[in-house]
Amino acid sequence: MMALFMVLWICAQDKKILLATSEYFQSPFNAQVAKSKSDGIMEFN
Repeated sequence: MMALFMVLWICAQDKKILLATSEYFQSPFNAQVAKSKSDGIMEFN
């Protein structure tokens, strides 16, 4: 049940976050998110 809510929550995010999450799960060690200088998926101003 928890997995269903996680999928629904991820699908409700911005396109940018959705693509970053998708890329991470396709290749977790080579994801662009890991290469960026931010600490997480979202950039804070």
